[in-house]
Amino acid sequence: MASGAAFKPQVETKEVSAPERAKEIEKHTSAAVIRLGSPVGAAENFFLFGLTAAEVERLKAGGYAPREFYESNPELREAIDLISSGFFSNGDRALFQPLVESLITRDDYMLLADYQAYVECQQSVSRAYSDQSAWTRMSILNCARVGRFSSDRSIREYCRDIWNVRPIQSVAGRWVRLRTAVD
Repeated sequence: MASGAAFKPQVETKEVSAPERAKEIEKHTSAAVIRLGSPVGAAENFFLFGLTAAEVERLKAGGYAPREFYESNPELREAIDLISSGFFSNGDRALFQPLVESLITRDDYMLLADYQAYVECQQSVSRAYSDQSAWTRMSILNCARVGRFSSDRSIREYCRDIWNVRPIQSVAGRWVRLRTAVD
């Protein structure tokens, strides 16, 4: 960051009640998170991590410098250095170099900024998993409520809400007739 001070995103590190989690989720304005979280019962069945929209804007306005996250987090640095060393590419250090460079210099999706929040969230997931009864219930509810995420519904909503296009009726068999006529 331009100011030189390390940016520390707010991360949930303590166990909180379902209503408190619901309020925290409301603060995150990413449409994808909200669309996923609400139908599956976010407060009970959804693990949220990462920057809020306001934090992203503040970080961008201050001059996001992903290298600072890389340099200030030993665990993150070790993981990226392992990728860069060729460990995952049979000794080929060049294979993942574009990825590593992109993360350290640009990081368009702010993955490095979200890394520590991800680690802490994963610890919450591990704690939840240790209660097999609660985990099973959560898993079943997520599966039962995931029907909302069909690709057909998503495409219809994108057509209507984003692209402003209407569906057209296809004429069954027309392609076959056209193809036959050309043959």
